[in-house]
Amino acid sequence: MNTKEKIEILLKEYDTLREEIMMGMRSRFVTCGYIGAIFVFVGAQTNFPAKTIPVITLFAIAVVIGTWWWFGKLILRCSTHLADIERRINNLAGEELLTWEKGVPDRSFFHL
Repeated sequence: MNTKEKIEILLKEYDTLREEIMMGMRSRFVTCGYIGAIFVFVGAQTNFPAKTIPVITLFAIAVVIGTWWWFGKLILRCSTHLADIERRINNLAGEELLTWEKGVPDRSFFHL
């Protein structure tokens, strides 16, 4: 297999991973929005005792933070692999062609 074919195969995986990252970011916001809306609806019900509202609120916050963190972990996993593919393609090409993930200095903070 020649270099051009290797780069084409890696670029297909690269494109797929970038799309997964974008979908993960969209899903992160949509899911947190739905969870927040559900808990706002439940919390706005008047038939709950006043003592349960703080418990529902804290639970909702914990679920949203947990969901945000989980999607961030998945995005980080994809972007780490994406950076590896960039390095491999750049090495095969002999020059800096791809720099999407390489330019992110601190990945863990970026995905918070």
